[in-house]
Amino acid sequence: MRDLDQDLLQAAVDRGLIDAEERARVERAVARSRGKTYAAQVLVRERLITCEELLTLQNNIRAKLYECPSCRRRFPRDEVPKKRRRAFACKGCGKKIYLEEAALSRLEVLTSRDPLDLTVSLREAGEVLTSSEVSAIDLDRYEVGEELGRGGYGVVFKAFHKDLQRDVALKVLRPSADLPRVTLERFLREGRSASRLRHPNVVGIYDIGRCKDLYALAMEFVPGRSLKQAIKERKRLPWREAGELMLEVLDGVEHAHRKGIIHRDLKPTNIIIEDETGRPRIIDFGLAKDLEADVALTQAGAIVGTPYYLSPEQIEGRSASVDARSDVFSLGVILYFLVCGTRPFQSKIKSEVYALILNEEPAPPRDHVPDLPSAFEEVILRAMEKSPEDRFQSAAEMRSALAAALEGTDEGAVSRTTRKARAAPRRSPRGNRKDSRRRTRERPPPPPAAGPSPA
Repeated sequence: MRDLDQDLLQAAVDRGLIDAEERARVERAVARSRGKTYAAQVLVRERLITCEELLTLQNNIRAKLYECPSCRRRFPRDEVPKKRRRAFACKGCGKKIYLEEAALSRLEVLTSRDPLDLTVSLREAGEVLTSSEVSAIDLDRYEVGEELGRGGYGVVFKAFHKDLQRDVALKVLRPSADLPRVTLERFLREGRSASRLRHPNVVGIYDIGRCKDLYALAMEFVPGRSLKQAIKERKRLPWREAGELMLEVLDGVEHAHRKGIIHRDLKPTNIIIEDETGRPRIIDFGLAKDLEADVALTQAGAIVGTPYYLSPEQIEGRSASVDARSDVFSLGVILYFLVCGTRPFQSKIKSEVYALILNEEPAPPRDHVPDLPSAFEEVILRAMEKSPEDRFQSAAEMRSALAAALEGTDEGAVSRTTRKARAAPRRSPRGNRKDSRRRTRERPPPPPAAGPSPA
């Protein structure tokens, strides 16, 4: 274990805050985590000590907890004036700094990555505290529970809102020296954009704000698993089940589009299937394009999103051209994956995935699922057209065609041969595109047994 951990645990034992058995329990927890947690975090998480007691212990072992906002030099408590707000010169940069408040919150401890990531921020003397880009959030209203997930800069917890008396998912971002500004902007964008959405197929946002150095986003807690996990377990879904599920996803996406929000990162990981109802719920609007705000966080030429599900215009970095039809392309890829059990553009190398999406036609879905109705196949393939003009022009249009295909009619699933003939004069070939006739070549009739294919 780290020396800082051992020093802290010994100090906790010496002060009678924990006993030898509890110390051993903490050490085992740290060892099992393989570097993903540390002693102070376990002590606070398991409520063996309070945050106030942790701060006292850190001060007693002279942990360098207090950080200069300018040069990031850190100091132990005895090198910071005891009197609150009394300025002193930073030994690193020479600037006058002071301690606003000596305190640690439970969330600050739980979101930190290691002992060196845990800090109490100092202020620069003369600093004018302007209004933040986001309002304050009262994190004392939330009883923080288990950790649900952790990324490079953020952590998601299950929490209980004491006033509303309900569980929430609390997403917390802890700014650090290496935190890209765009990451913070996208975190805030996720809250602001998604908070405008009220739909049964979209996870709702309750609150967003800043508390000290933490940014927090409180959202609806949905017990369930991601669509990616469901496919991993079942390999693929029967086409009718996949289609009915996609109808609900399309409802949620269309609602977002009507509110001026383009998701831009639709993928199985960002669709949660509720345990109780089986209803799909769309999450993670961190990369969303907000047409109403008219603010771009993506520079021209930049590629954002997950490679397998990106539209050609996203891969080409044409951010100004990304609209509802880009989400339609991603939904087509997802539907292909659900029905066929494999991605339409598959490679382990990112650049090869991009080349496939730009230049190659996917294998027809009926090559994987022979009894798939032709109208259903047409919906998938039209959604994945290279040119946005050739796709469904909205999620609502795709939904109408898919519903018709499920009902056994060809309404909305316009003949692909006819559509290609109409589009040919205004389309230019892309690289090594294969003849699209391979998609409509004659196939043997489906087996007599009707209904969905086995999972």
